[in-house]
Amino acid sequence: MPGYNLFQNTGDNNIPMQMQHSIHILVADDHTDFRKCLVKLLGFMPEITRISEAANGREAVDQLARELHDVVLLDAHMPVLDGLQATRQIKAQWPQTKVILLSVDPYFRAEALASGADRFLAKDQIVPNLLALLTTLTSTAAMPLSALLS
Repeated sequence: MPGYNLFQNTGDNNIPMQMQHSIHILVADDHTDFRKCLVKLLGFMPEITRISEAANGREAVDQLARELHDVVLLDAHMPVLDGLQATRQIKAQWPQTKVILLSVDPYFRAEALASGADRFLAKDQIVPNLLALLTTLTSTAAMPLSALLS
């Protein structure tokens, strides 16, 4: 299933961004309140047309087996299957899917990237980064999302 590559610019700026791309995101975190908050923030981005949720890494991998997503936001520390193990499985089966590993521990970055994650983000940086991204998106319709996340 072809999808929008969050990390690559298509170069077609003549079409409004929300018409250009359809981004499908899966959010996996065992803390329900945090997961719901993140889903709500992502829901304000018009190019994100589908947001799915999982409570652990096993659920995330199972959902991807049923329906591919462009990006997976994974908590590093979850029961059943943690984010590192889930990342390895996701990248082995669906290498085109982008994985952003999340952790409360900013020093977890090296392990996250070694597991195959495309990006690492400390949880205390999610809200400021998403809010800045949302602000930029609302004021710069022609700028591709890939440029904002580089």
